Amino acid sequence: GRVPVFRDPLDGGGQGPAMVVVPPGEFLMGSPEDEPGRAANERRHRVLIKHPFGLGQYPVTFADYFSFCEASGRHWPDDEGWGRDRRPVINVDWLDAVAYCEWLSMQTGFRYRLPTEAEWEYAARAGAVTAFHFGTGIDHRQARFIEVDADDSRAEPVGTVAVGEFPANA
Repeated sequence: GRVPVFRDPLDGGGQGPAMVVVPPGEFLMGSPEDEPGRAANERRHRVLIKHPFGLGQYPVTFADYFSFCEASGRHWPDDEGWGRDRRPVINVDWLDAVAYCEWLSMQTGFRYRLPTEAEWEYAARAGAVTAFHFGTGIDHRQARFIEVDADDSRAEPVGTVAVGEFPANA
């Protein structure tokens, strides 16, 4: 079935980002030694997620982040000409992300924070044990990315895509 989505009301008006509840469970974090592109520090180990937690249904969008910028007088990040609104916010550092979570906490009365690496991987995997939640390979039906030529030269970045444009994981 579909995962229920909720939004907490903001004290300043409007609603916070779309959130989903991720149930508790366990998974193998990391990747197998024979997985292509595996980094040396991706040792597989079992992780137990003991409690449900809320996680953004999508990456934070420019539209959601701008509410924070307007309310706090923060600088609006550059979109590099790729677009705003429902596209993922870019040019935001870790301190900006923490400040955004603190602002959401004050606005909603609920504790917002960045997910741990284990929480993020657990939610992203959605029960899959393959490199991607949809299998072992990826193509342009699942994500926008830059392909590397045989001579290892990279194409220019192609920009972001509005959230929700690609199939969701379980």
